[in-house]
Amino acid sequence: METWYVAAVVFLGTLVRSTFGFGDALVAMPLLTFVVSMQVATPVVAVASAVVAIWVTIQDWHKVKVASAWRLAASSCVGIPLGVYLLVQMPEVVVKGVLAAVIIGFAGYRLLSPRLLRLNNDRWAFGFGFTAGLLGGAYNAQGPPIVIYGVMQGWSATSFRATMQGFFVPTTMVLLVCHWQAGLWTREVGLDVLVALPFVVLAIPIGKYFNRRLEQGRFERYVDLLLLVIGIALLVNIVLAVASP
Repeated sequence: METWYVAAVVFLGTLVRSTFGFGDALVAMPLLTFVVSMQVATPVVAVASAVVAIWVTIQDWHKVKVASAWRLAASSCVGIPLGVYLLVQMPEVVVKGVLAAVIIGFAGYRLLSPRLLRLNNDRWAFGFGFTAGLLGGAYNAQGPPIVIYGVMQGWSATSFRATMQGFFVPTTMVLLVCHWQAGLWTREVGLDVLVALPFVVLAIPIGKYFNRRLEQGRFERYVDLLLLVIGIALLVNIVLAVASP
């Protein structure tokens, strides 16, 4: 039952990712940590993320903003090993706590929609990319810094979705190698991946259908509300675990 729960959560995360270009880890990671450890959830979500990134990039490669994507990806690859080190070495309650804070902060930012400065060039891409690498290595949550960067750059919806995947392809490959070197590829992870992959493949075209059919702004708001609820639930779960004898 645990494996099927993992597959269902990965399907949900992939559906969100295929629809908007980001958000799979923010949805899947906290839900997975209710039944499996961070060391299991992280590589499972990374594999699903790699499949989506490669699939969408092959389809929409001509819409990728290459100048931004390579800068973001290169600097992110520098930060990923440090993030994986933090995942392996830090207490799990600390890792979960930071993940909850990232999710709540990101969802709050999206719901409040603050007016951000516009970036007229790609000089800041390296800083945003390195931060994304840290979050990606530790929590598979590379998305938030890249999403904020894309908003500040004023990317269109189509370029946003495609460029996000162009960024995710190389960084997720590096992330998978780092997970292997850190010893995170276990029999449990392999079984979860095998069961979840058909659900990933199923979710990708459904998400593309939603991307074309649904009213983007309203659906994104529902997702942000869901993320906020999940983040708060994860935070409550951490507090209860710490308080219990």
